[in-house]
Amino acid sequence: ALMTAMVSAGETRHLVPERVWREWQQALKEQSPEWFFRVLADCGALADVCPELSGSVLPACLNNLNKTAGCLSQPECRFAALCFALTREQIESICQNLAVPGYFRQLALLVKQSTDILVTPGRQDAEAIALLLRSADAGRKPERFLKVVDIALCLADQSLSSGIKTFWEQALQAFAAVDAQRLIKQGYRKAALGEALFEGRIGNIERLLAATYPTE
Repeated sequence: ALMTAMVSAGETRHLVPERVWREWQQALKEQSPEWFFRVLADCGALADVCPELSGSVLPACLNNLNKTAGCLSQPECRFAALCFALTREQIESICQNLAVPGYFRQLALLVKQSTDILVTPGRQDAEAIALLLRSADAGRKPERFLKVVDIALCLADQSLSSGIKTFWEQALQAFAAVDAQRLIKQGYRKAALGEALFEGRIGNIERLLAATYPTE
């Protein structure tokens, strides 16, 4: 009742974004983080501090949060799951309005754009997989990419699907296995070198797909 009265008095419209985010981040570490957002919604505060989550989209967001909270404890992973049902524009808006750290934002956007491919690698072609790895900067940030894989598998109720996780670990190795120095010695430079590197990565992934999913 006190919280509802505070919302009615307009107090939640004047909270400092950094303070709100600290509370969010702490809540995301808890055993049942959904209740933080349910209570905010019930007292009317969620519409003030995060209108993107309030309304009809909230049940889907909390369902995704619950799926991930059951298998991943890191707050950044749970935040990405919470945002998965939102549009890219809504995710960007939350991150800007609440001063969300860059790593949380990047992870949420990667999960949003990548999950469909990540959970069905056997249905993809090598170029699509190579493009995903390149756009996710997976070569330089493999740990972040594998975290995105973990979140995607939780969202798809495939958190125990070790075969898919193993495929992506091997895909990272295949992506990194192209020898740039050898290509330079062969005379490739600048744009031509980049194209040759990418073609080599596609070839490696094609072979991995053929070995892992021979009948798909």
